[in-house]
Amino acid sequence: MSLEVAGLFAAAISALSSMVQAYKAARDEARQVKQSKIKQLKHRGSQPLKRGGKALGDIIDQKILAALTRNINDAVEALALALQDRQTSELAKNEAMHKAEEQICGSLSRILKLNQNQLPTKTLQNLWVSHKCDD
Repeated sequence: MSLEVAGLFAAAISALSSMVQAYKAARDEARQVKQSKIKQLKHRGSQPLKRGGKALGDIIDQKILAALTRNINDAVEALALALQDRQTSELAKNEAMHKAEEQICGSLSRILKLNQNQLPTKTLQNLWVSHKCDD
């Protein structure tokens, strides 16, 4: 069971990161994120990843991972809602995107604290760097 919880966390945080990146790319090109892309990412975040979960599940308590996953999924929903509503202002979309990045960095920081200042997978390390969690 802990592998599935760890896989769900990895999938959810990866999906949230991809949604943030999709929004940033769309914003830079003055376009909207496609509804199909948002739907695809939401679905991807709800399916446990088969790779990367073991390392995470071996070192982080299942209850903590479940709580982190719920928080990430809430951020996925909030960002998706902001991006899907064409009436949402760019300011509100940017705020939702920043909150999503804060959730990503906050979750990764929690894992660092619980694992002797190490992120257990290359994917999580890459997320840390790409979302500038050091800043």
